[in-house]
Amino acid sequence: MIVFCLSVARPIWKVRVARFRSEKLGHFISETDLALALICAEEAKGRRMTNLFLMPEQACNEQLRKMYLRTAVEAPGVKVIDCRTSLLGRLLLPAVIEITYRAQNRGKLRRLFCGSPTSSGLSHTGMLSPRSPRLTFTSEEIQEGWRLSSGLGLSPATPYVCVHIRDEAYLKLVEPDRDWSYHNYRNPEIESYQSVVSELLDMGYWVVRMGRAAEREFPVRDPRFIDYPFCHEKSDLLDVFLYAHARIAIAGSASGIDQIGYAFDVPAVVTNLIPFEPFMPVSSVYVTPVLLRYRKSGLILPLEEMLTHSHHTGRLYDHEGIDFVRNTSGEICSVVQEALGVRTNVVDVNESKQSLFWSKARQLGLFSGAEVGPPGSVYANPIIGSAFLNAHWDELMSSG
Repeated sequence: MIVFCLSVARPIWKVRVARFRSEKLGHFISETDLALALICAEEAKGRRMTNLFLMPEQACNEQLRKMYLRTAVEAPGVKVIDCRTSLLGRLLLPAVIEITYRAQNRGKLRRLFCGSPTSSGLSHTGMLSPRSPRLTFTSEEIQEGWRLSSGLGLSPATPYVCVHIRDEAYLKLVEPDRDWSYHNYRNPEIESYQSVVSELLDMGYWVVRMGRAAEREFPVRDPRFIDYPFCHEKSDLLDVFLYAHARIAIAGSASGIDQIGYAFDVPAVVTNLIPFEPFMPVSSVYVTPVLLRYRKSGLILPLEEMLTHSHHTGRLYDHEGIDFVRNTSGEICSVVQEALGVRTNVVDVNESKQSLFWSKARQLGLFSGAEVGPPGSVYANPIIGSAFLNAHWDELMSSG
């Protein structure tokens, strides 16, 4: 009935609908930012219509919910209905969820849909995070954010780095009845990050290990190291505020929480990336992938074969007899040093070598799905860590 009414009204009232994917951090930020960027591009071309977004009652982060309720209405042609305060919104939401499913997964009803064309959103387009509309804090939120941060020992003058190391704890917290074991292949060992945390502390940085939950405490004891998942001061505001003001954000494998840093254009380092999909929407990002190795021969897969084994479940890798070669602690330290502009123990890769790698990756179709942004979009240009690329150049660039 909703689809019928929208279709009938289109000659008179050009309206499209979407909802905020507020249940998970990655979808909440990435899908919203791509949808708003596409709408702004359409409006700039004179394609006028009403884009109606529904904000569900529940959200994975209340601070983000507040910020998107404020930000989305700044986009031209966007109207927002808050389902907490609107009976109409609650009545429309099931139909809008169904329209979203049909548009994203079946390619249907897209004329009635104004959300992200893909459930991966901005993070899988290669497009840089749009600068307008952008998430911003109110003056009251900034004041409260630094008040809460002071309880952790941080002040506006404190240079600190955010580190997140993916594990199952948060997923089990939000969906305890679901079997998340198929995702385990993406989880690196936290011990491999102990050296980089120690180095950052020696360099004068504070380090905040991020996450609302973690399977176990991080094996570093230092007054300038904050194991945030185990702090009493956790809050939805701090989750966002800490990332927004970090000097750099380091990811131990990609995860939804990384999108908070991307939303504020915080320079990023993504280590142990698997599958190799380096579509981080920030202007400065370094990546080091997990290498794949054939179990029987022990040989590392070259880039052209690695890209044909970009699976999203660990069972498929196991079925194909493929093991993982995760980043060493030395490789993690080197790429973080490089991202911070420190050249100690880092072997520079000349631009032609970096260019050759990404040129081959593009020829092999790595970025073939990245052209969903509006025409004229600026796309991220990732950098492979120099020491990592030098060490594995022959293996990655061979023809198999």
